[in-house]
Amino acid sequence: MNKPKNVSELHDMYVEKQIFFSKIKKFIKNAAWVMGILFSGIQFKQLLNGALFPIDDRLSVIIFKLTVAFLYVSWVYGLTFDLNDEEYQFKKVPNKGKLSLSLLGVSIAIVGVFAILFFLTDLKYLKLFVVVLTIFCFLGRFGEIVTGRFFRKAFDEHKKAFPEYNYQIDRLFFETIEQYILGSWLKMRFYIGTILIIIIDIFTFTSLSRDVSEKMNLTSENLIIVCLISIYLFSMEGWNWYKRINRNIRLKVLKEIKAEYKIIKK
Repeated sequence: MNKPKNVSELHDMYVEKQIFFSKIKKFIKNAAWVMGILFSGIQFKQLLNGALFPIDDRLSVIIFKLTVAFLYVSWVYGLTFDLNDEEYQFKKVPNKGKLSLSLLGVSIAIVGVFAILFFLTDLKYLKLFVVVLTIFCFLGRFGEIVTGRFFRKAFDEHKKAFPEYNYQIDRLFFETIEQYILGSWLKMRFYIGTILIIIIDIFTFTSLSRDVSEKMNLTSENLIIVCLISIYLFSMEGWNWYKRINRNIRLKVLKEIKAEYKIIKK
């Protein structure tokens, strides 16, 4: 990536960047609509069949559906939130405006598995839901690795083309985004998430949930599994949002500092 030589090149770079990020946002928006309609249609069908909130396992169903609904909202708004910050910081579109085949493929796979989770929002599919959730956990980590490789190249290109990132406050803006996308916190989140997934699998595919339910005098063994799923999803998404909010606050503080002070190279 060469450093822009004039205003015209800067304008072309800006237009390319807008088109690039608008395409990604459109993809997320369309995927969100499809999954939202799918989830709503399934709930409406269960309502017509009188199976939306079964009397014998009502609490499990309510927690389960609320958790999946939370996951949907968090995913849609979280990705949009990320893209807005990334679009603001990049001066030039990553990888000449083209998604790598690996990133495109893993993105489609993640959306597909995500959609399957919404299709399985009935307790009779609970075991299958756990299987797909386990796949989603590892596929998500693979997606983070692929995304990291894609953006790492973009970060390196920016630092070469815009040397001011090496000493001015703009560097701190860019590093904030870089730490979010490439930070070691993603590995730690995955390790802890994997431990939780293993615990969920053990409770789901052994008699442990039934044994614990009997000792706790619970009316349904599904309740324990559903609660574990909720703990996993709320923990993982909560961790993401903590990092997002922390990133956003730092960017706002840096923006205020940049407006008040001029930092130059010594």
